[in-house]
Amino acid sequence: MFVSYCRHDQQTRRVRDAVAEALKVHTVFIDDRVIEPSDPWRAVINDELAGCRAAVVLIDRPALASPWVIKEVNILLWRLALRSNLAIIPVLLYGVARDEIQRAGIGDLLEQDFLRISSANELTAVSRISEVIDRIPEMPRLGADPMSDWVERVAVELGSLSDDDLNQPACELDGSKRWVSYKVRPERLRFLAHQLIDQGLDGSVHRAAARMRGRLIDERLRRFIGEVLPSWVDAGAAHRLLRAARAPARPVVVLNAKRPRTGRQYFDRATCRAVIGYRVAVAAAVPGDEPVRDLIGAMESSLRHMVHHPEDEPLEDLEPPRETCFLIVDSGSAAMGTVGTAVALFWKRFDWVTLVLLAGRGQMNAHTVQRWLGKTPFILLPELGNGDELKAHRLVEDLLDLLPASMRGDVA
Repeated sequence: MFVSYCRHDQQTRRVRDAVAEALKVHTVFIDDRVIEPSDPWRAVINDELAGCRAAVVLIDRPALASPWVIKEVNILLWRLALRSNLAIIPVLLYGVARDEIQRAGIGDLLEQDFLRISSANELTAVSRISEVIDRIPEMPRLGADPMSDWVERVAVELGSLSDDDLNQPACELDGSKRWVSYKVRPERLRFLAHQLIDQGLDGSVHRAAARMRGRLIDERLRRFIGEVLPSWVDAGAAHRLLRAARAPARPVVVLNAKRPRTGRQYFDRATCRAVIGYRVAVAAAVPGDEPVRDLIGAMESSLRHMVHHPEDEPLEDLEPPRETCFLIVDSGSAAMGTVGTAVALFWKRFDWVTLVLLAGRGQMNAHTVQRWLGKTPFILLPELGNGDELKAHRLVEDLLDLLPASMRGDVA
C-alpha cells in the first residue's frame, strides 16, 4: 500500500498518519518513515510504486504544486494505462476542486472513484478509505504488469553476476551503496534495476554496463543493453503515448523527432518493453511521382507486416488484432501537405491504429498538424529540446559499442 502526499501541510500529515495506523494490517509505504536522508530515494520510491497493489493519494493544494507528488501520480496512472491490477484511491482534501487537478496535469486521476474530505476529520477520512481498501482483492506483488516485468527482466540479467562481480557496476549507479543494505538478493537486484531504468541514460549507466562487459556473456549483455536503451525517454511523454492509444477515437500522436529509432524507443518506454499486448511498425516516406499514394502504400505495407496480413488479401478485410497497435510514420523530406493528406486518409480507414507522426524535420513541426487533420493532434509533452534527440542517439550508440558488431543490429 503506497501513500502519496505532500508533507508541507500538518493536517494532511495527520490524515496520513491515521491512514497508516488504520491500514497497518497491510504493508504501508510512507516515504519519510522508510527512507533515510542519505538514501537514493528515487529508486526506493519507484520500486514501491511499481510493485504496490494499491495507492492512496492525498490531494491538497501543496500536493498539486509538488513535482514529486505529480510524478508519483503519473507513474501510478501509467501502470493503470498498462492495465495493471492496481487500485488508486484519490482523496481530495479541504475543498480541492476538479479543475485544479486538471490544471496540475493529472486529470486522469478523476476517472477513479475518489473520496472528498471537506474537513480535517482524520477519523472520517480513515473510515472511508478503509472501506475502499477492504474491497481490494489480494494480488501478487511481482509479474503482474509490464512495469514490474521490465524491472524483473533487468534484475534477472544483473542476477547472473556474483555479488563480487556486481560490486563495481553497482557502485557506478549507487554511490551511497544503499544497494548492499538489502539483505535479500532479489530486492537488492530490483533496487539496482530501478536505478538503471529511472535515471535515464547517462555516463553512469554506460560505465556500469562497461563494467559488466567481460563478466556477462555476450548474449546476456545484449539483452541487458536492449532493456535499458529506452530509459532516456521522458516518463511523462511515454505515459501520454499510452493515453492516446486508450482514447476511444484515437488521435494522431505527434513527436518532434527525426529518427524512427527515437519513435521506437518512445514506444518501448511507454509499454515498458512489454512482451505481449502491443505491436509496432515503422513506415517511411519515399520520394516518388505520386507522394501521397506512395506514403499511404508504405503505411499499408508496414501495417500488413505488423499484423501478418497476406499480400494477396485486401486490407479492408483485416480484422483488428486484440493487441494495441502503433504505426510510427517517418515523414522524411516529404512536403507537409503530402504527409498531412496521407496521414488523414490512412487514419480514417484504420482508426484502431495509433499513428505516431515524427515531425521533427525542417518545415514540419508538431503544431502544423492540426490544419491537415481538422482536429487537434495529441502532442507528446514535454517536447524534445534542441539537441535532445542527438544526445540520446550518442548515448545509445555508446552502449551499443559495448557489443560485438554482429549483435548490434539485434538491439538497435
